[in-house]
Amino acid sequence: MYQNYDKGGIRVPNADVMAKSLRLAWISRLLSNHEEWSQVWKAIPNHFFDMYGGLNFLLRCNYDSRFLKQTGMPQFYQVMLQCFHELKSSYETDLGQDLVLFKNKEILIDRKTFFYKSWFQKGIFRVHDLLTNNGAFLSHSEFTTKYNLKCNFLQYLQVVSAIPRRLVEKAKLNLDPKFTYLPDDTFFQLSSSININLLKWKSRDYYWLFINKDNPELKARRKWARDLQSNEIELTGYFKHLRNICKENNLREFYFKFLHRIIVTRKELCLYGIESDSACVYCQEPDSIGHSFIHCRWSKEFFTEVIKWFNEENGTSYSPNIIELLFGKFPAVITASSTMMLKKFKYALLFARYYLYNNKLNSKELRLREFTKKLELKYRIEKL
Repeated sequence: MYQNYDKGGIRVPNADVMAKSLRLAWISRLLSNHEEWSQVWKAIPNHFFDMYGGLNFLLRCNYDSRFLKQTGMPQFYQVMLQCFHELKSSYETDLGQDLVLFKNKEILIDRKTFFYKSWFQKGIFRVHDLLTNNGAFLSHSEFTTKYNLKCNFLQYLQVVSAIPRRLVEKAKLNLDPKFTYLPDDTFFQLSSSININLLKWKSRDYYWLFINKDNPELKARRKWARDLQSNEIELTGYFKHLRNICKENNLREFYFKFLHRIIVTRKELCLYGIESDSACVYCQEPDSIGHSFIHCRWSKEFFTEVIKWFNEENGTSYSPNIIELLFGKFPAVITASSTMMLKKFKYALLFARYYLYNNKLNSKELRLREFTKKLELKYRIEKL
């Protein structure tokens, strides 16, 4: 229900994701320096972030929850960083961020991540920074000379030994790394197509990053394909235009449930113990959604009568196939020829399905005259 319209949802707020996005919105506040008094209220978080190169750098590290517990920073900022880690993890595009040396969950010394501020200040923060042009590790003397850095041999050897072979081989394969870090760069490459502006993004931006990554399967599509024996059933477009299909909320709700196949038939009523049997009230065959709208001979005859009546009343010659009848999607040639009349016909088919469903649920007879009278009233409401 929290998914966007085109994915079959109705954008109901997801409380869990909203809480995460509200925390992530604080990233822009913590990185911004526009206010003269900003450094005052940020003194405590900056104290902890500066121990690890600052928030801007820390966001790019391959940390995990164990590191956050070891920092001792206030719980709020731990949760914020945990939420950002979760966001990064949900987008699996490999941009080389696992090759950052510091606070990397894969590079451990004494089973802990590490951060050497003197190294960081010299621009050393990737595995690549320890390699020669040929992909081999710099010797201790080459390393200290290259970066003009005081570092004892044992410390350097500890770091080199802690880097897993997998990361070393990965760095060798790509000596020109995609991942770079500049203190003034506030853009974060989340994936090959998504670039986060850490200074400007708000809670709703992060919210939809989480929501759009969650892509649950629509089981209704598979079931419609089974009943219609067609692999061309694509529900995305129908859900997307659900709000524009009509003005009446009852009809919108019915069509939404119809697409999701969650409307109730005798089959479900029998399953819930409300009815004693699951037989169709018209033909006495086993009832189901597929039977009610596709296979029942009474339903077929009713739809045929409705289409014939509409063509006679409006001078048209519509002859929809079963997919057009159920979902109201017509070829582009027909759509372009008479937009208003086609909209009127689509509405007639939608109301026919709604009328059929309600009458069948209440064990009432299908009457074309009664249907047309109700449809004329609906036309005036819809201004068709």
